[in-house]
Amino acid sequence: MSHPTDRQYHFDTQVVRITQLTPRMRRITVNCPELAVFHVENGPNIKLYFALPGGGRTSRTYTVRHFRRDALELDVDFLLHEPDGAASHWARHAQPGDTLAIMGPRAPLDLAGEQQLLLLADLCALPAASALLESLPADTCGHALLAVPAEDEIIALQHPAGIAVQWVVNPAVDALLPALAALPASQWQDAYLWAAAESGVVKAIRAHFIAAGRSSRARTRLVGYWKQGLAEHEYHDLRHVEMDET
Repeated sequence: MSHPTDRQYHFDTQVVRITQLTPRMRRITVNCPELAVFHVENGPNIKLYFALPGGGRTSRTYTVRHFRRDALELDVDFLLHEPDGAASHWARHAQPGDTLAIMGPRAPLDLAGEQQLLLLADLCALPAASALLESLPADTCGHALLAVPAEDEIIALQHPAGIAVQWVVNPAVDALLPALAALPASQWQDAYLWAAAESGVVKAIRAHFIAAGRSSRARTRLVGYWKQGLAEHEYHDLRHVEMDET
């Protein structure tokens, strides 16, 4: 018998609300009666399906930011970027009444047994990082480095009091790396390491800790959300190969 958090469902949802959180981040709220069987509130990954111009459709993985069971509403935050990919294009032009096919959810990351966390994320990964911070036990300690290209992309976050949040306001792709270098690597050798950003940056984060003597994969989650120089659809298939190598 499958564990409840491993169950997969398909939902044909409808857009009910659009909220511009920051200049580049847009929240799309969807609902449908079938969401009554949705079994997690925030944090897990879901697959979203988008129509392609030449026919057919493609899928992208997104984070559930919030699920309100009483209203059967689910929030997904989209980064609006240029050039648009399938998801960004859809989110930029979405209107109430539009449909969105969803498959999921996958079980969220459970860090209940972790006492210390080092989290690094760029703007693309900010929804996932935000959901993770909200889900942490109240006694979790650690540090979160969040890189955004401008101050107007900073958002309010909920997190344990023991997590220090440091915003890095810098449009450089590798803005996380100098901030990481300023932290003593030895202080974080035993922390759970969670990092999501541009592929090359994530590889550099891994190399930084390997050089400091950390095991490559133990208590670590590294995800390259995008790759500089490649369009979204070009990196979509390559991503899994690159992250397996990381």
